[in-house]
Amino acid sequence: MQAVVLGASGAVGREVCKHLVLSPDFVEVVCLVRRLSGFGRKSLNSSEPLSPAEFEGKIVERAVDFSRREEFEVHFVGIDVVFCCLGSTMNAAGSEDKFREIDQLFVVDIARIAKRAGVKYFSYVSSIGANPQSGMFYFRVKGETEQQLMQIHFRSLSLFRPSVLIADRAECRCGESCAVFCLKYLLCLCMCCCSHYDAIPVSVVAGAMVADMIEIYLRGKTDPRPLEPHVEVFDGSRRIRLRLDTLVQHLVPSSLPPGRS
Repeated sequence: MQAVVLGASGAVGREVCKHLVLSPDFVEVVCLVRRLSGFGRKSLNSSEPLSPAEFEGKIVERAVDFSRREEFEVHFVGIDVVFCCLGSTMNAAGSEDKFREIDQLFVVDIARIAKRAGVKYFSYVSSIGANPQSGMFYFRVKGETEQQLMQIHFRSLSLFRPSVLIADRAECRCGESCAVFCLKYLLCLCMCCCSHYDAIPVSVVAGAMVADMIEIYLRGKTDPRPLEPHVEVFDGSRRIRLRLDTLVQHLVPSSLPPGRS
């Protein structure tokens, strides 16, 4: 398979890239980034295809201008699956309009471009509590984004809604993380469903996303019947952990989160 990762510089995106590089099921991993960081084994500004023959060329960064998304289609030609880990915070974005632009407009526009280029499979990191009718702006934007992604009709769309993420972050998001954390645990107390809202390592979320797409892709190859557009929602920590545990055979041992080898 060939994959594109959006948001590869973030906590979940970096873990997704690690799983993809170690997986024999993926021969090419393209990370679309604003600035080249050297994270990949090889960094390119061009859109020339990589040779999958050698591991050194398996992962590549391509610097793109997200304000010129009309030029993105070339990056999705021949790609099987997109892992979208784009996201910001109100603190980082600076305003509600900017937050919506990053977390919704960028995501939905790129998804439409990918679909037009022939991408069949799309995996998106959303948030627990995502609801287009939510009274909280953050959760409402996430819910609206999910709703719009569903209308694009990928062959398979997987929506992952993790609770509080456990990760080392380059930027401080303490205030916002605490606010979201408190709200999610208030919901937990109300619903008496604690494991649903447990904090979850980014490595577990990323592992579940990658294993999920491998399983869906392999199932599509072995079943000759045309598949109807399918949406799967993994809501909360318990569902995400269960998805990883049931598909753990699709990940090589060295790429597994601790305790899942």
